[in-house]
Amino acid sequence: MKTFIEHVLGHSPNRQKLGVFGKVAAYYGCVEAQGRGSLHCHMMVWIKGGMDPNAIRQRINELHDEEFCRRLITYLDDCIINEVPPKPPDVDEHLNPRGHPCQRFGDSCPVEEPARQLDMHDLVKECQTHRHEKTCYKYWKGPPEPKKCRFDLDPDNVRVSSEIDDNGNILLRAVDGMINNYNKTTLECVRCNMDVKFIASGPDAKAIMYYITDYVTKSPLSAHASYVALESAVKRLKDKEGTKSTNASNEETVGSSDSAAASLVQRCAFSMLSNQEMSAQQVASELLDLEDHFT
Repeated sequence: MKTFIEHVLGHSPNRQKLGVFGKVAAYYGCVEAQGRGSLHCHMMVWIKGGMDPNAIRQRINELHDEEFCRRLITYLDDCIINEVPPKPPDVDEHLNPRGHPCQRFGDSCPVEEPARQLDMHDLVKECQTHRHEKTCYKYWKGPPEPKKCRFDLDPDNVRVSSEIDDNGNILLRAVDGMINNYNKTTLECVRCNMDVKFIASGPDAKAIMYYITDYVTKSPLSAHASYVALESAVKRLKDKEGTKSTNASNEETVGSSDSAAASLVQRCAFSMLSNQEMSAQQVASELLDLEDHFT
């Protein structure tokens, strides 16, 4: 991630240079483990000279600055792509190394055309093509409510060119409704799935901040699993106490109560820890003392 920040975003403590999105003023990213255990980063990037959403909307709606709108759309179309690049004509399918395109690194990555264009074609098809799964519809309540992907990815969601509607909303082009937004240079460098978003309004900014904050503060142990662990610990403690003799003195009873309370806390902690699951990637990241956030 540090290499990505320095060389792709163009931001380093010593000097700033032009990155793929422009000059970076600030950034914040946090590392999170998905359900299958693999690690990925959610990141916000502030571009130097970038305007806040309210200022952008004012230039569009109130000042009707057509030149500004044209330049903004040109910039966004250059940075954000969501289509499968065409396969070069009359090219040998075995021109590039076999295997998954994400596994090509270093000398195995093509640098000359048409192999490079074929590599990008393979990358987008394998990394950026959305495939509907159960998680796409986890908020669907069933008929008669229409069954729609919560990521708003659908073959029918196509927009030939980017535009700004009458309300000042920026609608980016969607050449292929099943392709996640990506940046060509970034995809070629990191060679993994991504979703690039432009924050064009206050509600968008709040939603993104909530999304990232939710990941930062999310407990690895779900609430229902915590309650089950607590219930199990209390039950075992009661069973243990039930087997003790009831002929103890008052002082012994007080001491036993204190001991029982301490034992309960300890058992609860152990029960919750035993129910947590960590992937090999998380364990390796912890052992190697890798950072879990970047700012």
